[in-house]
Parts: sequence; structure tokens; C-alpha cells
Amino acid sequence: MNSNVTIIFGAGATKACGGPLTNEILPEVFKEKNSIEREGYISLLKEFLVDNFHVPDSGIPKESDFPALPLLLSLVDTAIDKKHAFGKNWQTERLILVRSALEYAIFALLELKLRSLTANYYKQLLELIYRTDNA
Repeated sequence: MNSNVTIIFGAGATKACGGPLTNEILPEVFKEKNSIEREGYISLLKEFLVDNFHVPDSGIPKESDFPALPLLLSLVDTAIDKKHAFGKNWQTERLILVRSALEYAIFALLELKLRSLTANYYKQLLELIYRTDNA
């Protein structure tokens, strides 16, 4: 195979394999809270979203209740970088934990959703590309 080949998978590839789209990640995290909670990350993330973005505290919030994930990551990163607080309860040190919680939540949800795949679509595609290139 040509070593200069680059393959980029977009969100559609993950969705086709059973994973969530970006706007589905936070709602799914809270639906799967009991399956993916670790070290209080999901609870911390929920507290942050309730306090700062008025996400409902009870029940399972709807997709429209959440801020856009790229915007949320950007706001948290900017606050950390500039050492700005999100109010008195969300100083830089705690925002760093929120950032870790966001990363954990994203990867834990993807792992949970994609763990049960019966077919490895990415592997099949790469095998097809290798076979075609070597033919």
C-alpha cells in the first residue's frame, strides 16, 4: 500500500457504526450515566451544566437543553487558558476537572456505543483499500 495515503473518517462514519453525532453526545452521556460514571466525572459535569447552562437537574434532559458541545469545550478551554472563573463555584482548578470530565464523557460514551459492534467497519474498509492497492 502507498504509505502516503491518508484516510479521514467523519462523524457520519461513527454514526453509521452505531455511535452518536456531536449534538447527541451530551444527552446520551446522561442517558448512560449509570453505565459510564467514574470518579464522579459525570456528576461533576451535570452539576456544571445545571449551574451554568440551566440544564434541567431532574430526569433526562433533551438534546435541546444542552449547549453545543464544540462551543462548551471552547468556553471551558478559554476560561482555563485565561484563568477566568464561571462564577465563585467554578474557579480554574475546578474547570480543569470539568474539562477532564468532558473528555472522559465523550470517550466513555463512544467506547460504550461502539463496543457492541458485530462488524468492524473501519477494519473492513482498510482491508478493502489494502486489497485494492495491492491488486
